[in-house]
Amino acid sequence: MKRWVDRYFRLCREGYISGNTFVRDENESRSQYDSGLVLGIAWSVCGMSKPQDDSAQTQKEMSDIISDFSQFYVLLLLSEGALHGYGLIKHFRKRTGMTLSAGTLYPFLQKLEQRRLISQSDMSVGKRPKLVYSLTKKGRKFTEGLFRRFAAMTASAIEPSLETCACCGVRVYGGGHHEEVGGKIMAFCCRHCAAAFKRQT
Repeated sequence: MKRWVDRYFRLCREGYISGNTFVRDENESRSQYDSGLVLGIAWSVCGMSKPQDDSAQTQKEMSDIISDFSQFYVLLLLSEGALHGYGLIKHFRKRTGMTLSAGTLYPFLQKLEQRRLISQSDMSVGKRPKLVYSLTKKGRKFTEGLFRRFAAMTASAIEPSLETCACCGVRVYGGGHHEEVGGKIMAFCCRHCAAAFKRQT
């Protein structure tokens, strides 16, 4: 499990960690860092570590609704926009390289609907049924809560490993650029900042 967490720290999106932090590798594709992001969320929210400010009721609600990685990714996909069942399965496979079966997906969607976290709209064309699922206001609030919870946890976890770019002040987790300036090895977020810093000194 830890290797997935390490991958998350290297790939997670800018903005999910508080402060001026840069952790995304510029060579990674969107699907790669999305996968790393959700794997990290699954690790944190499933109960391996819990922030002290979470109420017992909130913790129980999260654990009752979310139990594995595939469910996290379904919520992530729905947070990006409404999708029908086949679309969820297709996007899940494309972005994670893993298979999401209908037998796993639809019971979970039903569970979310019972909790009023999602709603469905009938977009059928002719005799071909097509139900589209989207987050409700309650569902969006719930999903945002998962991300806020994880953001606080990861910020604390990676803090000791962050370096600050000597030029622009961006904080870097791994994959930073290092150059010798004035006989001292300095950390930068990229070679462009290193060059700019040298011109200023």
